[in-house]
Amino acid sequence: MVSKRIALGLAAVTTLAASAWAAAAEPQASAAVPTGPRADFDRDGRADIAIGAPGGQVGGRAGAGYVSIVYGNGETATFSQNTAGVPGAAEANDKFGQTVVPVDLDGDAYTDLVVGTPGERIGQVQAGMLIVLWGGPDGLGQATAVDTGARGGGDVGAVVTAGDFDGGRRVGLAVRAPGVVRLLSGIGRDGKPAKDSLFSLYDAEGAAVTVRDLSSGDVNGDGIADLVVTVTDDEEGDSWRSALYLGGTSGLTRVGILNAANGKRLNGQHTAVGDVNGDGYGDIVVGHGEEWNTDSGRPEIMGGAVGVAYGGPQGLSGTLAPFWVNQDSTGVPGVSEPGDGMGTGLAVADADGDGYADVLAGVPGEDFDGLTDPGSVLLLKGGPKGLTGSGAKVFTQNSAGVPGVAEKGDGFGKSAALGGRLVVGAPQENAGDGSAWVLNLSGNSTAYSPGSFGAPAAKAGFGGAVAGG
Repeated sequence: MVSKRIALGLAAVTTLAASAWAAAAEPQASAAVPTGPRADFDRDGRADIAIGAPGGQVGGRAGAGYVSIVYGNGETATFSQNTAGVPGAAEANDKFGQTVVPVDLDGDAYTDLVVGTPGERIGQVQAGMLIVLWGGPDGLGQATAVDTGARGGGDVGAVVTAGDFDGGRRVGLAVRAPGVVRLLSGIGRDGKPAKDSLFSLYDAEGAAVTVRDLSSGDVNGDGIADLVVTVTDDEEGDSWRSALYLGGTSGLTRVGILNAANGKRLNGQHTAVGDVNGDGYGDIVVGHGEEWNTDSGRPEIMGGAVGVAYGGPQGLSGTLAPFWVNQDSTGVPGVSEPGDGMGTGLAVADADGDGYADVLAGVPGEDFDGLTDPGSVLLLKGGPKGLTGSGAKVFTQNSAGVPGVAEKGDGFGKSAALGGRLVVGAPQENAGDGSAWVLNLSGNSTAYSPGSFGAPAAKAGFGGAVAGG
């Protein structure tokens, strides 16, 4: 196994100022960028759903966690570390299911499921673990622990994304580890990656930063996945920023920090990649669900927002300026209010089959009907002009056809996934037991709870992570 360390300073390289958006002719990419993974664990042509319950009790151990699966044919399954063949054993606070990433790791055309278990301990030290549930004709079955190099002092499995970052045609994983991001590719059924590379991230003063989110997609249209890394300085609440790294056969190449046209950072807590304007280049969508106050005492972004930085042949468009959308934008239902949290849940994919990626944005702190924080989700439409807010739709538990009833503190929209259907998680539902919904734009929406799978409900945080659609 090859290992190398590459120091890539996050702020040491010149950032993308407004001049980076200078007008220039841009050729279109030859093919459209995929607009999001479709989970099909049994390859029957029907999309499957994965729902994480990281707080779930397993074998009497609180917080051990489990993952529930809804196959496209209606069958269900639940996995934990007490399931036969799954590595490890259910222990208190393992948090199995805090992340769920569907991806075909071994290239057999069956989607596999990568499950993060960030609370896993090695001896007395928290190290974290990644477990792959391998897809096959009967769905998910055989499981393997990935050799991530974690030996303690971290929470491996808390932040992970997938992509073919080196053009080797074998999808790999980008994983947050203590002080670094690890790139693991060529992962076999023995869990050992054929290639293991890592890089560290530093601010301008050489101090380490904390990786908060990772996302991937083909931003420059070359057929190789690119990586978006979101970091913060631990001591500064408003220090979120995201940087783009282009994938390639020689490794990752840093482009710079995402900036808005006025020179301010296009910053947020979560990112996702999809082609919202249909030009063949993946666009970077940023969810800014958290708020912080400026010197005036007013939140810089009231109620949260969703931003987009458009892709291009150099990684970021030279002609299309970044753009923010919030609940005060024309066409978007609602009004921006403190604590709404728009963009907390975030997913990008083509929901209606029109060739443009759409954005599903959770607003878990949305208030309505005299209720505090029942939550909602917004479906923002992509189109030839990109993301504008025009044609946006809102869904709550009080929407027609959506099962359940909106209640105080549900936090509907805390997590989100998007394919041909909308998947919405509300891990705070029912005092922290949690629920998840699969919403069809044409109707026939379904709600799931731990009881749907015969799983323990108490404080399970069911829906804390969702994937598929």
